Amino acid sequence: MSNARYFDLVGDIVVILDDKADVAFINSFGADLLGMSRTDIIGKNWFDLFITEKERPNFRKMYQKLLRTNDPNLIEYVNDIYLANGNKLTIAWKNNVISDSACKISGIVSSGRDITAQLKSQEEIYEKVAELEKINSLMISRELKMIELKQEIEKLNKK
Repeated sequence: MSNARYFDLVGDIVVILDDKADVAFINSFGADLLGMSRTDIIGKNWFDLFITEKERPNFRKMYQKLLRTNDPNLIEYVNDIYLANGNKLTIAWKNNVISDSACKISGIVSSGRDITAQLKSQEEIYEKVAELEKINSLMISRELKMIELKQEIEKLNKK
């Protein structure tokens, strides 16, 4: 089994970008998740394929900064990518700078986990918690009002 085939066993996107962010390698899992063939991705610029036009300049700056400085703040990050079919995925990335034998940085290898469904589930949980807190607040207010009314009735009965 070639070394590249091991990357196909990983349940995450594994992508290698050169110093211009052109895709040098992507595993089969990643290509399948992105809804494209490996041959349609390899050789193309990652940002042109999966980042909105508006966001590309910022991502290119961050990428160049990571290449220049290996900034620890950029080693792990989360961002949205956009597929050709219009769907959006939220990916949690781990990045490692690649250097050649002369220690010249030549690109980045990244692994990315699709956390779209996880974030959606978390959002649904937060919404349910907020709904339950509202109901609880209403119930407490109702109970306090009932106590207040009982006290008023007791005062009236004493008179």
